[in-house]
Amino acid sequence: MRDAQNGGLVDSLIARCVNQHFAYLLAEDRDEHADLPIFTLRMPGSRVYVVTSTSLVPVVQRQTRAIAFAPIEALAAANVMGLTAAGNEILSADMLGPNFPGSYLGTFVKAIHPAMSPGAGLDAINRASVQVISASFDRLAAQNGAKVDFFHWLRHEIFMATTDAAYGPGNIFRDPALEDAWQ
Repeated sequence: MRDAQNGGLVDSLIARCVNQHFAYLLAEDRDEHADLPIFTLRMPGSRVYVVTSTSLVPVVQRQTRAIAFAPIEALAAANVMGLTAAGNEILSADMLGPNFPGSYLGTFVKAIHPAMSPGAGLDAINRASVQVISASFDRLAAQNGAKVDFFHWLRHEIFMATTDAAYGPGNIFRDPALEDAWQ
């Protein structure tokens, strides 16, 4: 039902109430099973298996034939990166098929894993990211309370911190046109 006079206010309120009630039910279910190492959250049309024991995480991750993480990774990446339909198609191609190891998502995970594993490489990336964010805070503080669009500022700073940490001084993403392409 759409209330034309209120510009969709009724739809918005109904959706918000349903979402809040659903979130409450999920939290209640989660709290009820918090002492279990793994449990199921029943959701409309699907089930989510929640692993709360850190010792079970590697065991679950090795079950690649029974549990598919690629769709979750692709959805998260699409939401974080703001992909276009064409970009999402490239990212999601062959993610469940026999060609997955050679797909974009399959090769990306293999390529990025060593750099993101605990150790000197990850420490260096984190250190570089923090330095970029620290410099940004210094610039912001020098503006003496000037108002900023928080979402735009945060998106820009996270984008610059991660790309500068990964690409260093030769970061091609410092070009505003390339950054805009990610929005």
